[in-house]
Amino acid sequence: MGNHAAEYQVVVSGEVLDGHDTGAVVDAFASLLKLEPDAAQGYFTGTPRIIKQRTDHATACRIQNAFRRIGVDSSIVPLRGNAHTAPVLRLVGDSAPGGAQAAEPVEEVFAEPVEKPRGLNPKILALAGAFALLGLLAWVGAANLA
Repeated sequence: MGNHAAEYQVVVSGEVLDGHDTGAVVDAFASLLKLEPDAAQGYFTGTPRIIKQRTDHATACRIQNAFRRIGVDSSIVPLRGNAHTAPVLRLVGDSAPGGAQAAEPVEEVFAEPVEKPRGLNPKILALAGAFALLGLLAWVGAANLA
């Protein structure tokens, strides 16, 4: 990072957001990323996968917002060495008055080809495990307070 700007990666969870048809989401995802439908289906196995690495926060938010609109569950993960200690994950529409969407074409965000799924990424699995453990600890703590 030569310019010392914070960098992020966008990760899809491998899940479809509630209220969306899986087939329609896979088709829209394939179209958005210019993938074959079979390749796009590989992103919806419940395994988190990195879609965009080493990008700025604004671009990561645009990608996440595009995924949310088509029904893909995703998150923004700060890369190690960022100045932020607790990242603020927000969608592009949340920053505009009245929730207006940015007028930037989604295609510009995905100018680089997306790699096809290559199996389980140990770092993402460790991150997912850590979040699951934190959730379990929070649930146990809340149950003890009740």
